[in-house]
Amino acid sequence: MNFDEKIMLKCIELAKKGSNNVYPNPMVGCIIIHENKIIGSGYHIKYGDHHAEFNAIKNVKDKSKLKNSTLYVNLEPCSHHNITPPCADLILKHKIKKVVIGTEDPFHLVCGSGIEKLKQNCQVILGVCEKECKELNHRFFIRNIYKRPFIILKWAQSKDGYINGENYKKGITKISCKESHDLNHVWRSKEDAIMVGKNTLIYDNPFLTVRRLNAKNPKRIILNKNLDLPKNLNVFNGESENIIISHLKNKKINNKHIILDFYDNKFLFNLMRKLYKNKINSIIIEGGSKIINSFIENNLWDEIRYFSCIKELKSGIKAPNLNTINKLNFKKKHVGNDELYIIKNLKLL
Repeated sequence: MNFDEKIMLKCIELAKKGSNNVYPNPMVGCIIIHENKIIGSGYHIKYGDHHAEFNAIKNVKDKSKLKNSTLYVNLEPCSHHNITPPCADLILKHKIKKVVIGTEDPFHLVCGSGIEKLKQNCQVILGVCEKECKELNHRFFIRNIYKRPFIILKWAQSKDGYINGENYKKGITKISCKESHDLNHVWRSKEDAIMVGKNTLIYDNPFLTVRRLNAKNPKRIILNKNLDLPKNLNVFNGESENIIISHLKNKKINNKHIILDFYDNKFLFNLMRKLYKNKINSIIIEGGSKIINSFIENNLWDEIRYFSCIKELKSGIKAPNLNTINKLNFKKKHVGNDELYIIKNLKLL
């Protein structure tokens, strides 16, 4: 590992300090080096506040050193006026000699323009620890490159590979432990929306809320091709905003309504694009197995989270098929009596 890589990894660790406060902006860390010593550092602290480059430059006590310094940042400095002025202009104003950038910014108002502006007046090195820099802002890259929400596929399966028993029409068979249920509600509270298929709504009658904790409920994406779901289902309880996805027009629907061709082989892609246009930046797909398999088959997912539980069902509805998934990018940990597996689809970056 060379010197540039060591400093870039420090930028990444610095950027993570803003992880809970900068959304939907990316996490960015910046370090300024003069004669192999750090003279300033900063990160994007919260959405709407100053960017990492501004904070790093501000923290340099002797500004005269900047013109002979190297600025490291994990994401391309912005070049457009928004809530804050362009960071590229700030760097040029202080005549910083060299800029080392982890990766280009995919946002359409930047997307290389910051790099080109900097190249006119200083030395620019691009692509240091690029893989790690993209992984850091996985969600930001997915949204801006593919113009769709960040997609999480989630389920719980028995030890022998089933997500529900044979008598699923009489209701859900509880598989996972209390700790896993609690964690799932935490996950829901952090995402914009949650979606399940029609059969899950009818047979399990879920609330799709975060009633186990005091937090915001995600919007509920309700797939109902023929607008024939019973109105007494728990998802129609008014506790959260619903977005109905159907094949039919109906002016009597009180909820937000998106009409799509369910028979189009690009249906899932069209649906995700529509949700993105409706300000849905992230979504959890919680089942059933058929719809989750459809997302997997279309390689339309960014993260898989599934619980493997100690209970055995012997028969029933098979868990989603993971045979086509590259399991190299996975983590495993214990949650109560269950084992949680998290797999990331990094090949999309």
